[in-house]
Amino acid sequence: MRMGTQGDRAGGLPRLRRFAVLGAAVAGLALAAMPGVAEAQSEPAAKADPALSPVAPEARAILDRMAAYVQKAASIQVVADLAWDSVQMDGQKLEFGETRRVSMRRPDRLRIETERRSGEKRGTVYDGKELAVFDYDEKAYASVPATGTLDDVVDYARADLGVRMPLAELFTSDLGETLTGNLREADVVGVDRLGGVAYDHVAFRNDTVDGQVWVAQGNAPLPRRIVLTYRNEIGQPQFRADLRDWNLQASLPDSLFQITPPAGAERLPLAAPSAGQAVAP
Repeated sequence: MRMGTQGDRAGGLPRLRRFAVLGAAVAGLALAAMPGVAEAQSEPAAKADPALSPVAPEARAILDRMAAYVQKAASIQVVADLAWDSVQMDGQKLEFGETRRVSMRRPDRLRIETERRSGEKRGTVYDGKELAVFDYDEKAYASVPATGTLDDVVDYARADLGVRMPLAELFTSDLGETLTGNLREADVVGVDRLGGVAYDHVAFRNDTVDGQVWVAQGNAPLPRRIVLTYRNEIGQPQFRADLRDWNLQASLPDSLFQITPPAGAERLPLAAPSAGQAVAP
């Protein structure tokens, strides 16, 4: 997720450009980059040298256990309450946020309903054949053909559309490698109780991000809270995500993933920001 601009304070990009570039608030899961991913940087982080960069076995085991548990779920529903810093040109930090309701069914179904604190409502749907985004307030949408698994559509969105989908890794098949592949440091801070439930508090670091994650103890090691600090960005902005209402046995029919534009919605072109050219819908 790209931060450190005045976009939120100024009201964001004009409607056409906002859809053309599929901003992170519209298209991605935007729960922040996970431990092995540095979305705020253009270059991938180098592999850490274990001799110089200690990763506690206990911390790695917690992350691996979490990844394995999420990966085995055929369907997932979760609600994410998000908050992020937007660093203004005068150095002031402003907090913005939104709530996302995510429904995923392997291998190729995804639906995200987003409501910002300002009341704006947006959506993202992938039905195995098409990727679409909606702005319900502006009554506008954009779509592009896309096929394959969730892994495929995440790769396609990034490589071909220039779309950042930061926590899409949470639902892909290589979550374990994503979590631990580029760690420089990781350790268990301790055990915290959130809402009366015991969570392992893990701190981690790679080349660009300082992060923390709280993972439930017991037989359902799900992430409850994620905090990320982009230490190389101006002002070192943070991203915070609280994940709740997990359901790993959800019954999700095909109808949930139907791409149905809002009544009277205008269809807009979908373009990669790097190329600046529309993708034929």
